[in-house]
This record gives sequence, structure tokens and C-alpha cells, in this order.
Amino acid sequence: ILTGFLNSQVTQSISSYLINFPGIDIRIIKDRDIGAGTGSAVINAAKYLDERFLIVNGDSVLSDTVVTKTNFEHACNALELNKVACCMYLGKPAWGDNSNVVLGSSSSVYGYKKERSDVSSNTLFDYGACLWNRDLLLNLDAKNYKDIGDIYRLAISMGKCIYIEVGGIYYDIGTYKGLSSYIESLVVDKIQ
Repeated sequence: ILTGFLNSQVTQSISSYLINFPGIDIRIIKDRDIGAGTGSAVINAAKYLDERFLIVNGDSVLSDTVVTKTNFEHACNALELNKVACCMYLGKPAWGDNSNVVLGSSSSVYGYKKERSDVSSNTLFDYGACLWNRDLLLNLDAKNYKDIGDIYRLAISMGKCIYIEVGGIYYDIGTYKGLSSYIESLVVDKIQ
């Protein structure tokens, strides 16, 4: 788990959780450059990670149908076959949000925008999960890639970013609308 902001609270919470699951090995890596952004934090942590690793945004909640064993294996195979840097998990917008990833031909990604644009037939929504091949990240200067989107755009410009389309429910809890929707779904699940 990569942390920076609120590191001590995250560490304490995870440590108390792991008491109940002694067989699970979780490493917590603290990014010293607090506030730099997800991109630079991942670059700084790359040397500690396996050759392939999954990044899931901390402010999103993915249902168990988004990252499954099957599509994880599919993403690993796609990385290996295509010799690319990353494989993004994309889907259709959940509640009318606009898409932010422009698709190319044969599972390639053509563009990535910070802002979401009008939904069109050649765009999908970034679910906040991406399988990475560590090699690209080891050679980058963290100062130049503060946002994870900056690394996506680099991989895309090099022709090294592909995607798989997944179903499932995605909640961007980094927004008020996303948090409200997620809380509502938890309440509905408990009532049912």
C-alpha cells in the first residue's frame, strides 16, 4: 500500500486489520514527497514492486466484478503479448459521468484527458485501476511526472498503453456525487 498523506492513520488501520489475517503479507510504502501526486509516488515506489503490479486509486471503490481473476489474467497476458507498459481497466460511465479515455485501434489507447469529455463511441471511462509493467517507471524522474495521468500520456505517446473493457460498478468517492452514490448502495445492500 502506497501512502503519503495520513500515513500513520493508514498504517495503524491496516496493522489492526492484519491481526485477524496472519497469512497476508502487506507492505506499506511511505512516499516522502507528500503532496507530489500519485504519479511521482508510484515512480518512487517502483523499485519495491514486483515486475507487474496493479494500481487502484485510493479514492475509488471497485465492485468485485471490475478486477476479477479472469480479467486480471487477461490484462497480464495482454501486457506480455503486446510488450506494453500498462493495461488500463476501462468501462462505460456509471451514472452519466463523461468518459476520459480515447480509444485507438485493436485495444490500444489513443488519448487520456484529465477532464472528462462528451461520451462518444470511441471513449470509455477510466475505472481507476491499471496493471503496470515496472520497467517503464524505473527510468522516469518522479519530479517530471507528478500526476498518474502524466505517466498514462507518456505510455500512450510511446504506443505502450492498452486497455481491457470491464463491467461492474465503479464509484468515484473523490466526488460528492460518487460518495453519495456509494453510501446509498451500501445502505441498499444492508437493507436487502
